[in-house]
Amino acid sequence: MGHTTRCIPIIKTLKNANYDVVVACCPKQKQLLQQEFTDLQLIDLFGYNISYANNKFIFILKIILQIPKILYCIYKENKWLNDYINTHKIDVVISDNRYGLFNKKIKSVFITHQLVIKAGNRFIENILQKINYSFINKFNTCWVPDFADENNIAGELSHPLKMPKILVKYIGALSRFYKVEIDIKYDLCVLLSGPEPQRTLLENLKKSC
Repeated sequence: MGHTTRCIPIIKTLKNANYDVVVACCPKQKQLLQQEFTDLQLIDLFGYNISYANNKFIFILKIILQIPKILYCIYKENKWLNDYINTHKIDVVISDNRYGLFNKKIKSVFITHQLVIKAGNRFIENILQKINYSFINKFNTCWVPDFADENNIAGELSHPLKMPKILVKYIGALSRFYKVEIDIKYDLCVLLSGPEPQRTLLENLKKSC
């Protein structure tokens, strides 16, 4: 859902510029977007449905075992996009971490904050980066929702030693929130999101510190 919420300001910007916006998403994402937009065209698109593990060693193995399923989903969504382009007029595709949503007939943008995929093992991380870049390089441009300088959000994840071959643009933080004037009650607010069970593990880790 974090990928969905960070696309909301992009959708608003495009709509304010009078672009016709069509969003392909899964049912849960559609539910959220319908709360934000009353006039947004939404179409169904299957998700990757990746699952994660509690143990870090099992975590790596579980991700590796799911690679064939992920590659098949990428193949299916690429075919889906090609069929959709053949029946609808589309000028640009903006893909948030959907690796198969590129097509040579049109311009395509890939959004990710994970140019480095952490796996707890340098050898595996190097392999994952090569696979990651092999797909990212099929797009025309890569947007990174972070800041280019040292005062950034994602650290090494979005600032690798080796960059993709395509143009990479740091577009700053993406948020659907806006500034409001309220009385300050707390010094710090933490919004913790991410896939389970990793999100809860991180929450419990912070509680114990």
